[in-house]
Amino acid sequence: MTELLGRSTTEQFLAQLTAFGINPSKVHRNLPTDEMVAISVDRKEGVVNSTGSLSVDTGKYTGRSPDDRFIVYDESIPKW
Repeated sequence: MTELLGRSTTEQFLAQLTAFGINPSKVHRNLPTDEMVAISVDRKEGVVNSTGSLSVDTGKYTGRSPDDRFIVYDESIPKW
C-alpha cells in the first residue's frame, strides 16, 4: 500500500469518510467490476439484466436536475 504522511491510502480514505459523517463497518474499494456486481447482487441491491449489465432502482431521487443548466460563452463555440 502507498504510504502518504505516515498513513496508508486506505486509512486516509476512511478518515475522509468519517469526516463526512459516514462510518462504514466494511469498505469495498477499487474492486474489479465483476466483484462489485457480485456483491451488489448478493446484497439484493441490483440485478443483472438480459444484456449482462447491473440494473439498480435508484428510487425517486436520482441526483439529476434537468432544470439546472450552464451556458458557456466561448470563442470556439459558434453563437446562435
